Amino acid sequence: MDMLLLLLLVFSCHGSWASQDSQVPQKLWVAPYNFSLDSSSHQLHTSWEVKGASVSFLCAFADFAMVEIGFTGKEQELNSGNSWAVQCEEQEVGDKMVVEVDITKYRVQPFKSYKVCISLEDPTSGSYLRRVCTHLFSFERAVPYVPTIKKAEEAVSAKLSTEKQSEANSESEREGESENESEVEKESEKESEKESDLRSQEEAERRGSDLQRVLEDTRHFVRDDFSKVERALEEPFFNKGRILGSSKEFFLTLGIVLMLL
Repeated sequence: MDMLLLLLLVFSCHGSWASQDSQVPQKLWVAPYNFSLDSSSHQLHTSWEVKGASVSFLCAFADFAMVEIGFTGKEQELNSGNSWAVQCEEQEVGDKMVVEVDITKYRVQPFKSYKVCISLEDPTSGSYLRRVCTHLFSFERAVPYVPTIKKAEEAVSAKLSTEKQSEANSESEREGESENESEVEKESEKESEKESDLRSQEEAERRGSDLQRVLEDTRHFVRDDFSKVERALEEPFFNKGRILGSSKEFFLTLGIVLMLL
């Protein structure tokens, strides 16, 4: 009986120890492996050895920081203001973690000391990693500060201003085309009116000339008729070289005159 109680006590203690061990945060091991700095592009390339977790897990949940050490030895964590300053990925060949840092996204100063650090504390997975840093490095020359956010805002502003200018130019072109079309229509109407006036004037002149010709023909016709009447009247009475032969010829002449009238 005592032996049975002892075994139960041992098993219960073992279960409690196992549960306590499962609640202990999982410890990771990370150490810097390689370090290089490109002086022309100001890109910092680091590689790290990882144990106890996957590289993708660390890249997703770990905290990466650029730390500045002042002349008094005080450490200050720099803030880049954007998430593009640090790029983390798994090495193509091997199982190391590659972390690249764009130094131009930080306000760094020459002859001051800096280091890149990694830390992790994830209560959900129970993972914990104390801060691990590279060795100290410094810059002999000033590094240009090029914040991505400001450049993006400037690019967006420039794009918006360009679009507005394009819209304004398009609107001006449309208005100019409308004005040109209106002017062309007005000019066409004026030309049509001029042509119509010219045609009317030519028609009136033609009709006037026709009427003048008719009047001239009528005048000539009447003049010819009166000339005939005058000659007919003059011949029997005022022709000195001729004497009427008989009364029949006189009445014949008078009849012709009356027919002409």
